[in-house]
Amino acid sequence: MKRDVLWRGSALLLLVALSLVGTLLGIAWRRTHPARDTPKLTVTFPDVGDGDCALVRTPEGHVILLDTGSTQAAPTVIAALKLRNINTIDLLVLLSPEESSIGGVPALLSSGVHVTQIWDNAVSNTGGVRRSALEAIRRRHIPSSTASGGDTIQVGEMLFVTALWPPGSGVAERRDPLVCRINYGSTAFIFEGAATAVAERDLIGQAGKPLECTGPCSDLVLQVATHAEGSPAPELLRRAAPAVAVISCEASNVPSPAVLHRLQAAGAAVWRTDTQGTITVTANGRVSPVITADHL
Repeated sequence: MKRDVLWRGSALLLLVALSLVGTLLGIAWRRTHPARDTPKLTVTFPDVGDGDCALVRTPEGHVILLDTGSTQAAPTVIAALKLRNINTIDLLVLLSPEESSIGGVPALLSSGVHVTQIWDNAVSNTGGVRRSALEAIRRRHIPSSTASGGDTIQVGEMLFVTALWPPGSGVAERRDPLVCRINYGSTAFIFEGAATAVAERDLIGQAGKPLECTGPCSDLVLQVATHAEGSPAPELLRRAAPAVAVISCEASNVPSPAVLHRLQAAGAAVWRTDTQGTITVTANGRVSPVITADHL
């Protein structure tokens, strides 16, 4: 009888141990092999030629648009939204007053897409393109605020948008375009759009820490400012250590060999719209992120 009881007890302990091991192995497998239907963040860089535009969509369906590209690129951006059945943009970020960044604003707002709120830069540019964009925003009574370094907004459960540069006062406030960072779990994206070499230098010197991929961050995607002389700077690349650099350009105006060499020397995979078309980066936000790109 005692042997029978001992055997049953040992068998029960063995089953409990096996069950515990199986559970732990299952957790480890799910962390390193996320299910195919795991909701993912997507960041799409439409092929807008020599301009800037990035479309961010959260797993919950929230949408952020950073810049709209030029006036000529507006149909491409609007088509990208319609293709994805996007009728509402939760946050429109205008990184720069340049035509290549905000030229498409009037056409976008006339397309029927609803924009909930806008983050604007503070650059003192009163050119015609800038005036047209601001007038289109005013006509539709869209809430708009000026973003500056340190401002953060949460969109959805896991996504945070932070303005890294410029500061809220001083010469740079009215001179430099916005540089923004998006954190999603262990994946980060930095959008430097039309940042100049001067803006990069000051950003590195005064607020360089937020450029780094530290803490939960294990992979960083950098949207590169390609046509400013000296940009991206070697020090910026050293701090950010991007896994991927995305470049939007036309075949007739490609990045200089020096830019490509700096990116390659930093260990970044270079993806370009002039050779690969629209690029969509996906990330699942886990400790071991999945970063892939579809070239459409």
